[in-house]
Amino acid sequence: MASRFNKLFTSIKNTGFGEQASQQGDRLINRDGSFNVRKRGLGFFDQLSYYHAFVSMSWLQFLGMVTGAFFLINLFYASLYWMVGYDQLVGLEGTTNFQKFIEVFYFSTQTFTTVGYGKVSPVGTWAGLISAIESLNGLLGFALVTGLVYGRFSRPVEKIIFSEKALIAPYKGGRGLMFRIVNARRNQLTEVEVQVIASMVDSKRNNGMRKFYPLELEINRINMFAMSWTIVHPVDKESPFFDMTEKDLNESDLEVMILIKAFDDTSSRLIHVRSSYKYNEIVWGAKFVNMFDGVNDGKATIDVEKLGEYEKATLPTGIPETN
Repeated sequence: MASRFNKLFTSIKNTGFGEQASQQGDRLINRDGSFNVRKRGLGFFDQLSYYHAFVSMSWLQFLGMVTGAFFLINLFYASLYWMVGYDQLVGLEGTTNFQKFIEVFYFSTQTFTTVGYGKVSPVGTWAGLISAIESLNGLLGFALVTGLVYGRFSRPVEKIIFSEKALIAPYKGGRGLMFRIVNARRNQLTEVEVQVIASMVDSKRNNGMRKFYPLELEINRINMFAMSWTIVHPVDKESPFFDMTEKDLNESDLEVMILIKAFDDTSSRLIHVRSSYKYNEIVWGAKFVNMFDGVNDGKATIDVEKLGEYEKATLPTGIPETN
């Protein structure tokens, strides 16, 4: 029996994860597609990636960071003007130090943005030098922010939603592992390809070693992703789940990793999406409910709220042999 499984279930070793990468209860790929990996031994600055952070953060965080940086930079330059003395600036009308500092702060914002209304202007050497440096920093800063904004807009942002659970469901007289996806954005995705990999510890076949198995799919590529897609792995004699029970599946610390590649017509770029299901996110003996909501106003309609809905189903007791 062991030699039979070794012949049928050839594991893959080019996933990027080692055989000991995941211990019981851990996952390699998080549901949001990020890798569940921590890297130690790197220096603090080696771990920093400013461009990735600013491009990938939310718009609210990005605008908050830019606004906060603008305020702090101008507060810093206003403090420098205060240190060299208010007598090196003409046009100040405030009578108290606080009122003068507020005017100098506004002068700093005008210098930093190169607006220059002209009410307050430097007359001293030090104030002139500070304003010259500040205007140069302002030009560089806005060029940098403009590049980040362009990078954020030009970056293809995918939103493929996965069903909350994967199912072991009846499939063509046998059973199949299946999950559903839908494109939540209005962009058109074409040439969509899916690869599914099972990461599992199987004491029956691999002496407790973690192995990665590519799962054969009913369909692994579609030309147009216009509606929902139920991705199915038939559990036949070529499947690593062929003779496994629900208990075996849970004890194997199974993780089903999904990698999706598609062409985005809007940005004319390839997008990549990842997700995974752990053994406790797989429902044994269930089937998805129908998402198709008929034709309304001449358009085929699907109910996205039903993406993860399922109902209990009876699995066949015997698995038919396939050629």
